[in-house]
Amino acid sequence: MANVVFESMKLPHVVQVAQGPTGMGKTLVVLSVAAALNDIKKKVLIAAPTHNHIQDNMNRDGELVFDEIPPTLYGITHKRYNDARAKCPRGLEACTNPWSKECQNFTGSCLIVADYKKCSEANTVFTTHAYVAVKPSVVEKYDVLLVDESHGLPNVIQGQRQRVLTMGVLTSLLAKQYDAEVRSLLEQAIADMERLQRIAARATPPKAMGNRIIEKVKQAANKAGGANPLHEWTFFHSVDHISSDAELTVIRYGAKHEWSDSLSVGLVSATVEDPRAHVKDCGFEQLVLRPKEVIDSPEFHQRFLSRPIFAIMDGPRLAKGDAENYQTFRQQANGLIAVLIEAVPDQVTLILCQNKDDAQSIRESLQKFPALIPRLTILPDDTEDADSCEEMITKEVAAGKNVIIATASSKLWEGANVPGLRYVILDALPYRRPSAAELESTGPKASQSWKSMKRFMLNRVQQGVGRLVRHEGDWGIAVIIDERFYSNKQQFLKELPRYIKSTEILRWVTKDQAPGVIRAMASRLSKPGGTARVNQDLFQAIGKLRDE
Repeated sequence: MANVVFESMKLPHVVQVAQGPTGMGKTLVVLSVAAALNDIKKKVLIAAPTHNHIQDNMNRDGELVFDEIPPTLYGITHKRYNDARAKCPRGLEACTNPWSKECQNFTGSCLIVADYKKCSEANTVFTTHAYVAVKPSVVEKYDVLLVDESHGLPNVIQGQRQRVLTMGVLTSLLAKQYDAEVRSLLEQAIADMERLQRIAARATPPKAMGNRIIEKVKQAANKAGGANPLHEWTFFHSVDHISSDAELTVIRYGAKHEWSDSLSVGLVSATVEDPRAHVKDCGFEQLVLRPKEVIDSPEFHQRFLSRPIFAIMDGPRLAKGDAENYQTFRQQANGLIAVLIEAVPDQVTLILCQNKDDAQSIRESLQKFPALIPRLTILPDDTEDADSCEEMITKEVAAGKNVIIATASSKLWEGANVPGLRYVILDALPYRRPSAAELESTGPKASQSWKSMKRFMLNRVQQGVGRLVRHEGDWGIAVIIDERFYSNKQQFLKELPRYIKSTEILRWVTKDQAPGVIRAMASRLSKPGGTARVNQDLFQAIGKLRDE
């Protein structure tokens, strides 16, 4: 893979998609390619999912490749620079461009300027997916962009185009403000949000109410300046949707970035099926697509034998379009989730569902079981970034809250990890909610919208499964409850990679059989050298597995 990506990155205006094993060396491939490109005088920007990934993986593996660990481009709003922004040697109220000539004289007295100078002088620089999505113009300073775990980049880009504004977000933003006028505008927005919440409790509020809140937030952001956490809200212009609990889904306009003719991009991931669609989702469709490189080694397949997937063929059909039966199926799914958790007790468990309403329903159902109450936590959708999301998860797991309920909208899917994860339960297939324009589309546009939502869903499924077994000796089990996975299996399996749909890894079971079979599989896998491979058809082996 390293040779293929390296040869492609020597060419201008190309994009190379490379797919390979989870936890088996893709980061080292990216670093090795960067070092080789430096040797031929090319400057490289490496984008990772999170700062934690850079710290834990890039810096560790970088010692094997570079004489000196590359610097990290954090972005001026990063918490690393809180003190530096407050003590600007130029007396600026808002930091805007540490690369400017005016700032270069302050490398000894400003941490931001010092870091940015290191990045400008380095041949390889680390940054995050979020920085690339927010500041694509910075990429133009480099000859090559290498994106590690690139399946997460579309999630970040989507997050930049659509955000959720809640009362929690507003109060968090207010707590970080000191300017009296900025605080006054945010307090007005909070008062409007309180009125919106009262109306939403009994009826659907008009979007105009939500737009008034957004306008107040934008006014506060413009007053606060560029390095303030409020700044990102200057780009959001209107409300697309208001939920029943008064959460505002806000959208922004964003034209496609025009990439230079000299830029080359490497997208390295574990979960890419359609390279052309992946390149488009990442925003690089202007570049010339090179033939996809796929690594599917015997070692890779062996690793996946510690990561079996059970799809329940007669599970509830959790389709929101079936409003008449949805609540009945929802309760069936909640009961099944409780039984499945009991089948693999005391393990770190991730429950992935479609939206906040489903997450709350699952939690209320599981709270009926006293032993589960202290283990439950719902991951909020409005964490600031993937790093803060991962920090929250780590803290919750350390406190014993190791049954984590997350939605398809949470920052978890932008690269945050779940420490010690052994069990993933995928509830309703995690389709994203269509935009207003997509709901109104017809003909070819409607078909494209469906394909986009299906890619989003399959990406989430693969990322959920891919979070299991990160290191040698790990094991994990994934369960897909939604009956639609089985009823549409011909369509879905055609688009999933071989290592997921292999009969040694993906098994179809009934909901009655599932707890016993999964319990036995967990027992098998937790033993040294445990494997999901069985010598006969699983249905014929159920009795034997239960006996074991």
